[in-house]
Amino acid sequence: MNVNIEYPTEYRGNTIYDEKRVSELQPDKHPELSLVTGSREVNDILDICGIEHDPESIVLEDSYNSLLVNVENGEYSEVWGIHQSVPHLSHYAVKLV
Repeated sequence: MNVNIEYPTEYRGNTIYDEKRVSELQPDKHPELSLVTGSREVNDILDICGIEHDPESIVLEDSYNSLLVNVENGEYSEVWGIHQSVPHLSHYAVKLV
């Protein structure tokens, strides 16, 4: 990913607030984040948050296959999207909420 991007920025119809490697969002550093990998749950969260995505697309960047989320007072206060289904430590996550 481009390290010279200024945030927030627009990408494929969504506002991206930040970008980090998954390794920087590990539970020991961010215990408030929960990993969501179930496709139905991921799609529901993206819909609730108003995130543009296309789960039927074969283009990887059209959707997010796993999320790291923080829920406060029954609302998603932080949502990080990862394009891959298995979030390897070297992959990038983008902050959507």
